[in-house]
Amino acid sequence: SPPLAAILIILSSCGHLPDREELLNYKNATASLVLSEENELIGKFFSEERTNISYDQIPGHIRNALIATEDIRFFEHKGNDLRSMIRVLVKTILFRDRSSGGGSTITQQLAKNMYGRRKKGLMPVVTSKLREMRLARRIERTYRKQEILTLYLNTVSFGENVYGIESASYRFFGKSTELLSIEESATLIGMLKANTFYNPRLHPDNALSRRNVVLQQMGKYGFLGSSEIDSISSLPLVLNYKKSGPGGPADYFLVRVRNELKSILSDIESRTGRQWDPENDGLVIKTTLNLALQGYAARSFKDHLPAMQTRLDNQYKDQPGRKYLDQTVKRELERLDLNSKADGLIVQEIFNWGGNRIDSVSVADSLRKALTTLHAGLIAVDPVTGEIKAWVGGIDFKTQPYDQILARRQLASVFKPVLYAAALEEGMEPCHYLDNDSVILSDFKDWSPENYDHTYGGKYSLAGALAQSMNIPTYSLFIELGFEKTDSMWRRMGFSFELDNTPSLAMGTAEANILEVSSAYSAFSNGGFLITP
Repeated sequence: SPPLAAILIILSSCGHLPDREELLNYKNATASLVLSEENELIGKFFSEERTNISYDQIPGHIRNALIATEDIRFFEHKGNDLRSMIRVLVKTILFRDRSSGGGSTITQQLAKNMYGRRKKGLMPVVTSKLREMRLARRIERTYRKQEILTLYLNTVSFGENVYGIESASYRFFGKSTELLSIEESATLIGMLKANTFYNPRLHPDNALSRRNVVLQQMGKYGFLGSSEIDSISSLPLVLNYKKSGPGGPADYFLVRVRNELKSILSDIESRTGRQWDPENDGLVIKTTLNLALQGYAARSFKDHLPAMQTRLDNQYKDQPGRKYLDQTVKRELERLDLNSKADGLIVQEIFNWGGNRIDSVSVADSLRKALTTLHAGLIAVDPVTGEIKAWVGGIDFKTQPYDQILARRQLASVFKPVLYAAALEEGMEPCHYLDNDSVILSDFKDWSPENYDHTYGGKYSLAGALAQSMNIPTYSLFIELGFEKTDSMWRRMGFSFELDNTPSLAMGTAEANILEVSSAYSAFSNGGFLITP
């Protein structure tokens, strides 16, 4: 019967409510901020993208827009607004006008944001509404009105996994809440009615229309004059959209930061017992990265690599490059047991310097693209302190997440300073002369070192051979110095790859990653001290 149903609904809404102490100890999941050495934001770690701010950081026009749009009697009621509820019921039930909203006060909405809604039980929407009304009264007895406004603006969702006005301000306008203009504030407050439908990136026309409704509401209740409304309403919708995650200034670096942070927090926990969660506890993580240098490094990639990629692509368009590439793709398909799927289409995001695109490509063409894409890594380290100032681990973190700074590659001529350093430490002088005569090693399949300019004959000083990166004199030095002394210097400089005692070692067949090289090379400029980046 209706009376029994009403009793059951009321009883089901009378479960546990947070008490005053629980409410006072309520804590939002807050994103941790990663800052550069200039205190500029370079990234966030979060489960919910949220940055809490104080009441003083919220401009008056945001508070006015919120109250005018969502709850004009906010400072008068004690959590529930009976007049508003009756108005909504009359409009919705009698006049079938669903545009009148849900009639919830800001405090009721805060209750929902803080503790969510039940999805089970008898008429869950109704019981949740009743529960939120009870909880709203308790919140009003616990917090001051200014604190409720602040809590609300820090908890409300703006879609895209963005929570709170500060994160939304950075996401859509690239600035702090304190710097928002009236029209920008009205746009964000307008999103609260339906954060996807009024998303200014996805639906700019809807967002613009809703923004102007918010401005009209502010005028209706005396927060703006008619001339201001007319002037601001005529302004276009201008975004400065900055999505977190892949696409930031230092995506590869953030992976290292997270790993280093994990070690630091583990040490803190072992010493103090205190646990910290980077995705929820709102840590501020200051790093050594110099954002200006990082920008120069990233720009050098964009300036140089597209031209080099074009040159490489051209090499593979004609014979013999195309034939070699086809053979390589065939071998890879066989190795991966994908021959039967070679012509089958897959949908993937394809990297391009002019802009990534989603496309359907065959498995074979996907392999061709992967095999012919130029990669690069760059790290800049202070050779005295070991502070990492720039870290670009690849061409595009989203499609190429493997960090090239950690990729082990043959060193080639990068190995030569290790060999020459060993010679200098053995007492050889810079003017010590090295043979540049052609050598053929019958024991090694007639292998022969060659200079890049294919010249030979005469002698080169130690200094001259290194300055000119000469291969034959370097081989002569390796034979004179011996493997043991070379290997000893290699290990002392912090390299982890095991060297093979072969003649080609002098030409740089040893392997290392850029991080190890940056550490080892720092010793050349800081008086011989090995640093850890």
